[in-house]
Amino acid sequence: MTIDIWAFNIFTSGAARTPEEFTAATSRATYDRYLELCPKLEEWGLDGAFFAEHHFSTLFIAPSPQLVVASVAARTSRLRLGILGSVLAMHDGRRFVEECGMLDALTGGRFEPGIGPGAGDAEAVLSGLPAEAIRPRYYSAAELLRKATAGPYVTHQDEFYDLVNVPIMPPLPHDPPRPVWTTIMSPGSAGWAAERGWKVCTGWLPRPVATQVAEAYRTAAAEAGTPSGPEMLGLRRRVFVAPSDAQAKETAEATADMTQLGLTAQGEAADPNVAAMLSHPDDFIIGSPETVADQIIEQCRDGGFGTFAAWGDYAAFSQDDLFRSYELLGTEVAPVVRSAALEQARV
Repeated sequence: MTIDIWAFNIFTSGAARTPEEFTAATSRATYDRYLELCPKLEEWGLDGAFFAEHHFSTLFIAPSPQLVVASVAARTSRLRLGILGSVLAMHDGRRFVEECGMLDALTGGRFEPGIGPGAGDAEAVLSGLPAEAIRPRYYSAAELLRKATAGPYVTHQDEFYDLVNVPIMPPLPHDPPRPVWTTIMSPGSAGWAAERGWKVCTGWLPRPVATQVAEAYRTAAAEAGTPSGPEMLGLRRRVFVAPSDAQAKETAEATADMTQLGLTAQGEAADPNVAAMLSHPDDFIIGSPETVADQIIEQCRDGGFGTFAAWGDYAAFSQDDLFRSYELLGTEVAPVVRSAALEQARV
């Protein structure tokens, strides 16, 4: 089993600004940069591109990754496209699964939906949801999605929905169902996803903890009789590649980490556990193509991860640095990683 290499982008605007300072030109320049980048990801040989969903931020302007997927699909032919992950509690679940069906058709089957509860409660609360409603809404909509991947008609009745034998059009593929990704950070969430036969992607966590989460997934999948191979497990890390280790380190250290700025602005980083997670060295893979390839292989073998998502725009890199990093990732790192079998992984 080889390791697939995906890009992961969060649509970094490039600098911290107040809403009053943020202009339409800033938005256009940001989106233009990514719509130029994504076809090059395909050209450089990456397997896919994931996009994130975030709201109310001047740093990460990706409130509708579905629109991004549709735009990128029209500019590419091979690149697989996914979302890590749609903040499901903030969506109408019925409309969400309909949009997934549309994107499956528009991409020619290249779209892989992904869901998550969100990075903390701040965004959902700002949207008007009570904090205590976020998880129940997430699990309800996730169950609706599971039913929609099993057949064209959905009956789903709870405190949030009253759907009786409703046709989901356009339908999601049923035989076999299209993969669904879930973003997770705990053994419990891993087990929940494994029971449904869904893929998982984790990040932030120290290597031993990420490996424990992957093992929890395999254990739950074995009990549920669902797939548990490396193709079901993904690892996301912040990545920056330059021609040499020294150059990569110098550029990365001189560039503002937008992740920390963003979560600090939302108040999430006030939690000491979150602050420690943001700066943990295991979440950074920075260096030359050789160094980055070696670290990706080691971490994927640790947990048996068959997909690696390289978060390249976690910092306010210049366009030249960002594009060069992804070019090196696709042309020099990915071939080495793919040639390294996962035979040493705990699978």
